[in-house]
Amino acid sequence: MRRHARLVARRELRALLRDRGRLAALALVTGLAVVAAVGLGQSTHPTSHYRVGFLPAGSILAEGIQAEAPAFDTSVTLVPLHEAAVAEARLRTGQVELVTVSARQLLSAHPPPRDLAQLALATQLRLQSLVALQVAARAHVPVRGASGLLSVVALPSDAPSSRGRSAAAAAAGLTGLLLYLLMFFLSSSLVEEKASRVIELVLAATSPRAVLTGKFLGVGLVAVAAASVLVAVAEVAAVVSGVFSARVLAGGLAAVLGTVLAFVLFGSVYAVAGARVSRIDDLQYAQLPGAALLGVVVVLAAGVLRAHPPSGAAAFALVPLLGALLEPARIALGQADLVQAVACLLINLVSAPILFGWAVRAYGRMALRFEGAAT
Repeated sequence: MRRHARLVARRELRALLRDRGRLAALALVTGLAVVAAVGLGQSTHPTSHYRVGFLPAGSILAEGIQAEAPAFDTSVTLVPLHEAAVAEARLRTGQVELVTVSARQLLSAHPPPRDLAQLALATQLRLQSLVALQVAARAHVPVRGASGLLSVVALPSDAPSSRGRSAAAAAAGLTGLLLYLLMFFLSSSLVEEKASRVIELVLAATSPRAVLTGKFLGVGLVAVAAASVLVAVAEVAAVVSGVFSARVLAGGLAAVLGTVLAFVLFGSVYAVAGARVSRIDDLQYAQLPGAALLGVVVVLAAGVLRAHPPSGAAAFALVPLLGALLEPARIALGQADLVQAVACLLINLVSAPILFGWAVRAYGRMALRFEGAAT
């Protein structure tokens, strides 16, 4: 069976490489990845909304920041905090971007966004100017301007940036598009062989398991190559943006493995769809359930990755299919620990052969059925 599977894999790979339309589609996805990565790396647009916490002594500055926010094309939600320890914890987990300790001191989990820092400084200077005006009016002396500096204390942060979360969500979407193309290649290949009756000759010489194994190997090699290109582009973009780290590299390697597992999982559903029909025109209707499932998973993964703070991400990562797309990005963002990553890997490793076995059995029953009659 191994020899037959290798022969089918070579044939499938050659057919993919000779098809200019399919190669153009893969190149288009890669191009979209390059544009998205470069765009995210060069993006300097400020976040439109911030959460600013404040301790009792910093309430006046916080209220001033909120009042001045519209002038900076942004908005601010105030979060009252009563203890410095709570403020630091909220900063490290990304629940607030800034904390006003007093009229002259701010806490930030990392260097604050430029527009937020400018907003805080402008607010503090305006407050000082108002105080100076009041003092001058009472003392009948001329105003010489505000004095004093705004002190910002940066704390180490465990929370991913907004741009990092956007990049992770974009990666999930591009991976979903890549998977859709690869699975369409797989299912259309099955239908073409069935429509031309070539499958009768193939199954006379080998088993349905060998045929499907070979096809998954052939298209899977393309999946590995395409995923490697996408990951390489993302890693280069991370280096250029100055956010490259060991966890970003680990997330990239996990993304290649996750793409392969997701291809086997979703590809099993598409293989059954391809075995059900005898004409390529009917394939688009037969694969609707698989396409809907993939769309739901991609949208859910992107939404979970964009959420801040993340809610239920660890639980979603343990769901087969969803975890294969979600966990690599969570690793790159530093949201997943080793235990979670291993658990997600084991769940998908167990699920993949189960779904593939179901696809082989279904393919064996339906591969030789033409227009409702078995030959």
